[in-house]
Amino acid sequence: MRLLRGLTAGIIMLATTAAFGQRVQFPSAVPEGSPYVAPSVPPPPAVNAPPPPALGGPAPAWDPYGSAAPPPATVADPALAGAPPGQPTTFVGNATRFLQQISFDNTYIAGSNTGTNLGIDDTEIAATFAIPIFRNPFLVTPGFAAHFWNGPDTNGYGVVPGPEMPPETYDAYLDATWKPQITPRLSADLAFRAGVYSDFNYVTSRSVRFPARGLGLFAVNPNFTLVAGVVYLDRLSVRILPAGGVIWTPDADTRYEILFPRPRLTHRVATVRNSNLWWFVEGEYGGNTWTIHRSQLGGFGDVVDYNDLRLSMGFEWIGFNGRRANVEVGYVFNRRLEFRSGYTPTTYPHGTVMLRTGVSF
Repeated sequence: MRLLRGLTAGIIMLATTAAFGQRVQFPSAVPEGSPYVAPSVPPPPAVNAPPPPALGGPAPAWDPYGSAAPPPATVADPALAGAPPGQPTTFVGNATRFLQQISFDNTYIAGSNTGTNLGIDDTEIAATFAIPIFRNPFLVTPGFAAHFWNGPDTNGYGVVPGPEMPPETYDAYLDATWKPQITPRLSADLAFRAGVYSDFNYVTSRSVRFPARGLGLFAVNPNFTLVAGVVYLDRLSVRILPAGGVIWTPDADTRYEILFPRPRLTHRVATVRNSNLWWFVEGEYGGNTWTIHRSQLGGFGDVVDYNDLRLSMGFEWIGFNGRRANVEVGYVFNRRLEFRSGYTPTTYPHGTVMLRTGVSF
């Protein structure tokens, strides 16, 4: 039922965006969805070899709830992520689709309303559009996410307000991403998001946030790339993080993204016609910040900040022209729930399991 509600809310929001064009909503950095998503600079494919995997996401990048979209090609990436070799990838002399991708993702974090347990059910829908105003695609992604909360228990705190969470919080956002190729070896990954993060019962200027990302990429050779930059989260407890590391592709079937704050190791396990099946392991810095209305002490507005670390593994199917589906299971730990008002002490929910599924086309 919660999943249906989240999907319905997401479809309504996207329809509103398309109808009025003025609604400011955005997701991630690498059209993958959040300042957490790592940039994509895969090596050129071998002759007659299947294409390298597309980094996902959404958003995911940005926040962990960000949406996923295929990254634009670079000099080091002659094939559009997820598409067969020879697929047009630039606006120079080639036609590029206006609608790049529609994605749907669900992340379930197990928990219950007992003690410091905390369960979350996240549902997100997003669409990515390519704007032909630069040599490299300029991507715009409107999206909407709903987060359904279960816990923690607010009893046992006496006169001190317990860690009260509303039944739902929401993200309504718009991302802009550009990956210019500066020289044959040097490129950039630039992204900006404007979003409203709230339970929509308490909306103030603090509900509006502007995460962003700026990364520089230097291709030492076709198989090894250095990455360095910063990710601006614009959260309550963490404003900015350094980002970077290395991307290494030792062969056509293996890709190591040793990147902070979202490392990802990928290996192709099967190829059927134009489709590839990849196995992956990844880490992620999750969470977000919302404005909420609390019923305690007669009712008041507050800002809540949720953070965690995630380690997961799973499979991703990438079909012709970027169509994909993924399923993964993981463990969520180092969880922290903090309130800006200071009335409630910081809460540390127990570690728990996570299940994530997604499709895009």
